[in-house]
Amino acid sequence: MFSKRYPGQWDGGKLMTSVHQWAATTTTQPIIFIYSYNDPWTANAIEDTEINPSRKVWKVINLIGTHSHEFLSKDKCDEKASKAIKDVIKSVLNIGE
Repeated sequence: MFSKRYPGQWDGGKLMTSVHQWAATTTTQPIIFIYSYNDPWTANAIEDTEINPSRKVWKVINLIGTHSHEFLSKDKCDEKASKAIKDVIKSVLNIGE
């Protein structure tokens, strides 16, 4: 059904494989991949083996069910995910509590 609506858009996963490879080996800019617990994007989430803090790549799963950037909102992000995101930002910026 998807291919009928958007013909020519599906590349067999090559784009996401390329993004994963780039994130795991090339980028030097901070990236936090935020996935929700029950989210279609999570099916193709970056693998834990691709997470590389020295390359500034992290992965956070938000159990509330949104991959929103609103990680300070208790309605949008669970406490564990919010803390993980804040900790990453603090480490990238080299700031303490």
